[in-house]
Amino acid sequence: MRKFFSLTFALLLFMGISAPANAAEYHLDSIETHNHESHNHDSHKHDHETVDISVDKNGEIGINYVPCPVTGAKHRMVARGIGKHTLTSGGTFTGNLYQCSGCLITVTTYYNYFNSGERAKGPGKYVLSSIPFFVGPSGYVFPNKATVSGPASSWLTGIFSGMQFTT
Repeated sequence: MRKFFSLTFALLLFMGISAPANAAEYHLDSIETHNHESHNHDSHKHDHETVDISVDKNGEIGINYVPCPVTGAKHRMVARGIGKHTLTSGGTFTGNLYQCSGCLITVTTYYNYFNSGERAKGPGKYVLSSIPFFVGPSGYVFPNKATVSGPASSWLTGIFSGMQFTT
């Protein structure tokens, strides 16, 4: 009986140690390489990749955004009403609250993505935060102190490039 448990433990240990290496090798083998000099663009997206990867003219590889750790794709930011933050400087920041339906990260922006008159201005000043539950559609008052970032002038660049906004 002791020999059986020892053998089982050794087998599980071997599988646990070798699995991450095999997974990493598989992932590296599945990424296609391309000669981007023959294309008219510097960035190429693949349906099987979860990260937007770009290659510049010098062959340097860069990541354009970090995907949601839960879905493996862009953060799906759902409108959640109004977000109110107490700032480390002592003031408050109130704005439009969006929350990722996968990892629950939140962003509160000065301008509203869904207001066509404000969308062209970009997010403006914003606060990134995270809470361990889904926020209801009426918004949320954040208990922790926060720092305002920005202003961001585009919904398509910087941290916002990894977000897809929806209602």
